[in-house]
Amino acid sequence: MKALVLEDVSFSYNGRSILKEVSFDVEKGEFLVILGPNGAGKSTLLRCILGMLKCSGSIDIMGRNLKTLRRDELARLISYVPQRVEPNFLRVFDFVLLGRKPYMSLRPSNEDIKLVINVLETVGIEKLAERPTKMLSGGELQKVAIARALAQETPILVLDEPTNNLDPKSQIEIMRLLRELSLAGKTVIAVMHDVNLALRFGERFIFMKKGEILGDYRKNTIRKEVFEKTFDAKVELIETKHGPLCYFL
Repeated sequence: MKALVLEDVSFSYNGRSILKEVSFDVEKGEFLVILGPNGAGKSTLLRCILGMLKCSGSIDIMGRNLKTLRRDELARLISYVPQRVEPNFLRVFDFVLLGRKPYMSLRPSNEDIKLVINVLETVGIEKLAERPTKMLSGGELQKVAIARALAQETPILVLDEPTNNLDPKSQIEIMRLLRELSLAGKTVIAVMHDVNLALRFGERFIFMKKGEILGDYRKNTIRKEVFEKTFDAKVELIETKHGPLCYFL
């Protein structure tokens, strides 16, 4: 059973076509990165997968059709980290605990509490547990958002610009964590603008432009032509021990 299957997914807004018959599938445990310029339809595609937008075509998540899933059922299958998370006066611990909502009745169990503690340690933000999210930096808040998604314990994790607002060290830490999660069996799907960070840690890459898929490649099969076609720029690919490195000329 595939983790995710899209068939002929299309979406239009005010008569303008944003996605055009997008089809692909994702295996369990894959780390898929979606690349493309602004306006390619990447974030719109994620919102369709998450059921936030009504699209045509078919989307199956862990063998179940998206249109048949209740919101609580969907929340147990797929978690989401948006580009921007709005801070509030909740403590970091309580903010992350919200990820357990699909499993809780009235109040969190001891298991819920223990899981949140473990997630905070995994992401490296246990020292922030008592701090209000209003008092966090942009990078800290992004890590908290990822921790909340991990607390949701879903087989699929979807992220829109997961390294947004992070310093280089934190970017590496988060991408390494996402890679480790995929190696442990979680399916990770991320939209990214940082091409070289994606190439270092991603496993599979879908290139999008103007609502269409231009290419679908494994790391060791990527050629510079797909970058040039996708981004309308000359590029040079250099092989390194961490994988290909892309220079825009």
